[in-house]
Amino acid sequence: MASHFYMKKVVFVLLSLIWATSLVNAQEQIALFNASNFDGWTFVNNAGIELDRQSINRGRIALLTTVQGNVQKLVSPALDCRQVDSLRVEVQYRIVSESYKASKVLLQIAVRDEEENLKDSIQIKVPSDELEHQLAGTLPVPHANGLRLHFTAPYADKDNCGAIIEAKVLAYKNGSGVVVVGDVDGDGKVDVSDVNVIINVILEQNTDPDTKLKADLDGDGKVDVSDVNKAINLILEL
Repeated sequence: MASHFYMKKVVFVLLSLIWATSLVNAQEQIALFNASNFDGWTFVNNAGIELDRQSINRGRIALLTTVQGNVQKLVSPALDCRQVDSLRVEVQYRIVSESYKASKVLLQIAVRDEEENLKDSIQIKVPSDELEHQLAGTLPVPHANGLRLHFTAPYADKDNCGAIIEAKVLAYKNGSGVVVVGDVDGDGKVDVSDVNVIINVILEQNTDPDTKLKADLDGDGKVDVSDVNKAINLILEL
């Protein structure tokens, strides 16, 4: 009887490991932008700045809208999202102007198809407490090929600008069972345990940087009661 019990326990552990591995594998990096990986990315600007290692390291890949209405934007290569439910974008954002006022800047990430039709977008508020920020946001995508991400800062002018130093695009595969938005603890679902993790981050009982990024559900650059409310709303919607 005891051996039977332990056998069942071993099987349970093995199945748990397989399930956990499948969740990890369901998240796949499909694009990366930084000073070492910028092939296929384009920087649309009116200053003639080219994408190269030096310009990226110096923070010259600034996102802003001039007083003339010219929009500078970073555009990803075409992404194959035929088996993808959603994308998580993790961005390293650097202030590049002494007169920068972060409260005025919203980093906008838009998904557009090959005909430049807007499919979805998110806005992430840039906090004002540091010169460099780790920002993150998640958005659903249609199952399609050739989608591109457009990074802009529509409310930043030339005196209030920041620059993208790195952008990592993670895809969550179709049928993976992973709920992206609100799944802070990574267990594949949104429930009260995610609320508890967010509260622990607020109370600084959990200081893991990656967890802090995931806990910022509303993308305003900080973890507070509004993120708790969003998690609760997601639970109620589910």
